[in-house]
Amino acid sequence: MLPPAQQIDLDIGTVERLGAGGAAEGSTEEGSGGAEPSPAAPEEAHRAEVERRAADLRPKSSPAVIAFFRKAQERRVVVYASFEHTLAAMLASGRFDSYPSECAAVTKEFASLSADARAAIAVLEQRGAGPAAESASRVQARALR
Repeated sequence: MLPPAQQIDLDIGTVERLGAGGAAEGSTEEGSGGAEPSPAAPEEAHRAEVERRAADLRPKSSPAVIAFFRKAQERRVVVYASFEHTLAAMLASGRFDSYPSECAAVTKEFASLSADARAAIAVLEQRGAGPAAESASRVQARALR
């Protein structure tokens, strides 16, 4: 039997379980303690995390910030390939008991990578490195499709 449907926001790290007909049953965030966060809470937390990471990047040179962005994108590819492999193994075996935890883990990892990428873009924009920031923004937008 297939697990319940889930809508995963890879950008902010939330998982929304979908009920019959695709209606949302509520948003969950790993470690939320059972209390439902406000709809804006995950986005606010993500923005705060992006700002914290941007503060860590500001002392670095622009080439170092670009390298940091590139490493985040390379890691995204590795995480995606690993999840694809795990999902293929589940499909082959017909066992989906670890599906929810795998989705939660990959969602958390993608949210972290998104925060890294957005922080690098913000620092590049703040420095007036327009072409680099624009290129990074296009890569980030494509990664989230």
